[in-house]
Amino acid sequence: MTARGASRVVVAAPERALETHRCRWRELAAVYRVHRACFPYPYPFWRFVGYQLSPVSCIRVATVPGGIIGYVVATVTEHVTGRRGEIISLAVLEPWRRRRVATRLLREAAAFLRRVCSADVYLQVAVDNAAAQELYDSLGFRKVERLIGYYLGGEDAWLMCRSVERARRP
Repeated sequence: MTARGASRVVVAAPERALETHRCRWRELAAVYRVHRACFPYPYPFWRFVGYQLSPVSCIRVATVPGGIIGYVVATVTEHVTGRRGEIISLAVLEPWRRRRVATRLLREAAAFLRRVCSADVYLQVAVDNAAAQELYDSLGFRKVERLIGYYLGGEDAWLMCRSVERARRP
């Protein structure tokens, strides 16, 4: 039995079950440890606290019996063209990559964004991160613009976009 809102999928071997759910406050420090392990220029911890507090943001985590192995942060932002969804951060620890963990997290983030009526979903990915670009492309994201010097280290990023169907209101 899983907690309310959790989903269960077997990853790699039957004895290694993966669960995903909305991040709990007590898990936020572990999410931040994953973030720091995966990115050379990590966001400050307070940004994660802000997303955890926001009613238009969601942090989803992937866990195995040993702890958190990945997360995704999704939010809705206001732009001159209207509301849009944004994947702020996605990370999966090295031993768990290429096992569909990120795919699962991204799909759940997209479902959250549909529920809060976002029309399009945007994200940024390093130009030299071919594996992530392949993943995003397989999920319907398309390159929109090259962002010169986007990262703190001066690296470029691709702005990618995926159209999402608006949630129907009853």
